[in-house]
Amino acid sequence: MNTRRTSRHILTVLLCLTTLCSLPMRAQQRDTQKEYNVDSTLYVYYLHCKAEVSSPTVIQMSDTLFRMAGEKGDQRMQAVALCNKLDFYYYQNKQLDSITHYVNIVKDFARKTNQPKYYYFAWSKRLINYYIKQHQNNIALYEANKMMQEAEQEKYMDGIANAYNVLSSIYQLKRLYSLAIDNKKKEIEITLEYDLDKYNLSTTYSILGGLYSLTGEADKAIEYLNKSATCIYSSTQEFYYYVRLAQYYLLIEDNAQAWEYLKKAKDLSNSKKKCRRICKNMMES
Repeated sequence: MNTRRTSRHILTVLLCLTTLCSLPMRAQQRDTQKEYNVDSTLYVYYLHCKAEVSSPTVIQMSDTLFRMAGEKGDQRMQAVALCNKLDFYYYQNKQLDSITHYVNIVKDFARKTNQPKYYYFAWSKRLINYYIKQHQNNIALYEANKMMQEAEQEKYMDGIANAYNVLSSIYQLKRLYSLAIDNKKKEIEITLEYDLDKYNLSTTYSILGGLYSLTGEADKAIEYLNKSATCIYSSTQEFYYYVRLAQYYLLIEDNAQAWEYLKKAKDLSNSKKKCRRICKNMMES
C-alpha cells in the first residue's frame, strides 16, 4: 500500500468537509511552568516567543528571552530560547544552512551546560527531521545511525529513544514497514522501561497503529490506537489519533466510522492553529 497516497486520500477527504457535528475528546493539559518551576515573568515571555515562532521577530525576542533567563540563572530557559531561533528556520523549511547553524549552537550550549535533552532534540527533531521532510532519506539515515551510536556510548536513553523515533520515520518513507514497526516498538519499550517523558506517547502509539494499518494488520492497528486514546495530552495528539483511526476504519471498510473520525479531525483543524499546520504539512509531503 502506498503510504503517501493513503495519507493524501485521507487528508483530501478531511479538508473537503464543511459540516461538523462532533465534539472533540477532552485532552489533559500539561502545566509546563509548574513542571519545570519556571519564573512567571520568563514563562509569560516564553509564551509570547512561542506564539511568534513563524515571524522573523522571534529571533530578537529569543535573544531577549536568553538574556532574561541568564539574569535569572535559568540555563534551561536559555536553551529553550536558542531552540526558538532554530524553530523559526526549521518551520520555514527551506534554509538548511541556517538550520544547521542553529542546531550546532543549541548542541554546543547544551553540551556546555550539561543539558543532553536539548542536544538530542536539535539533532533528531530538527536536523534529521528536516532531511526526512525533504525526502533525503540516505542523509537522514546516516545522521540517525550516527546519533544512535553517540547516545548508546553515553548511555543516554532519551537520545536512544529519539534515534529509534527518527529511524522508524525514515524506514516508513522507504516503505520498509517491518523495520519502521520494529524501531517504533523499541522506542516505546525504552520509554516505558526507563520511565522517560511520556507526554508524546499517544502520538507514538497512534503512529504504530497507522503503520499496522499500512501492513493490513487490523487487530494490531486498533490495539495501539486504543492505547493512544488513553494518554492524549494535546489537540495535536488528538488530531493524529482521529486521522489514524479513520485510516484504520478505511482499512476494514467501515466508511461511516471513518467519516465520523475525519469530521472530528476537521473540527480540530478548524479550531486549532497547530492542527491546521499539521494538515498543511501532511498535504505537502
